Amino acid sequence: MLTTADPKPVPLPMLRAVALLILVLIVLQFLWAGLALFVGLQGWGLHKAAGFAVLLPLSHIFVLSGKLSRKQGLRSAVLIVALLYVTQIVLAAVSKSPDFIWLRALHLANAPLLLLASFRLYQRSQSIL
Repeated sequence: MLTTADPKPVPLPMLRAVALLILVLIVLQFLWAGLALFVGLQGWGLHKAAGFAVLLPLSHIFVLSGKLSRKQGLRSAVLIVALLYVTQIVLAAVSKSPDFIWLRALHLANAPLLLLASFRLYQRSQSIL
């Protein structure tokens, strides 16, 4: 357990598990989107559900990272994932309008950035001592 100025220590196993959960949910989104696109399965509902499910562990790790020292480098990784996540949700919502359908391409381009950022977040969570 990592101690901070806060009397309660940050539970590192939980922090690492939450970072892994975020990564797994984003990987599942990719898989379900691929199934929906290429096989025609009803993967879009699962894709959306996993996308919204990311919000809970992301909120949790955001709070936990606020208790860590800036030297740990986890806060910046969490902020990048959070920014890309919010961007992804906004692009998905706005691209439903016929006037902004071209934003779907940006939603698709942002997805691998979000995946890479969540992988980096997981790596950073593993390197905290």
